Amino acid sequence: MEIETLLRQLADAHIPQGDRPEEFHHAGSLTVSGSVVFSNPEPEEWSESADVPPGRHPVHIGAVRHAGSALVTMLLIPLDEPGVIAAAGFGEPVADDYLGPDLGFLWDSTTMDDADLDALVAHVEEELTESDVAWVNAVVDPETGANVLAFEVLHEVSVRRECRDGSGRLLALLYTGAR
Repeated sequence: MEIETLLRQLADAHIPQGDRPEEFHHAGSLTVSGSVVFSNPEPEEWSESADVPPGRHPVHIGAVRHAGSALVTMLLIPLDEPGVIAAAGFGEPVADDYLGPDLGFLWDSTTMDDADLDALVAHVEEELTESDVAWVNAVVDPETGANVLAFEVLHEVSVRRECRDGSGRLLALLYTGAR
């Protein structure tokens, strides 16, 4: 199974008709050394996904076009092959996170602590304004590769679902917008 086939199946299963992505992209890879967090740039509280193994993991997004901008409605971090993920399926939502009205940041919990937030937000906003892509891959620490994937989002809240195999091993994380 191809990754785009999996993305389309997940969009059909987990996103309301009017918000389903019109386009899918590989947004880059996220460097993980702690827990994965999808939040707004200055979260007062957030949930962490601690079962993602350390390393660089691909991130795929689905977006809709609205008023000339690409707005993300879903993102997937696959940790196994698309066919394995599709066969295992996703459970009920395990968390929801407030993203804010404009931006969602996908980052590692240790990167959150190390980032110069004002400079990072300014960089992300400038990059998103000057391009028609729905994301920015901002490297926070060139030495370790720690990065933030930032997205213009359609919804202020994101729901996280996990895909696990029979032994409980995490196979993928799926974040979708929620009204």
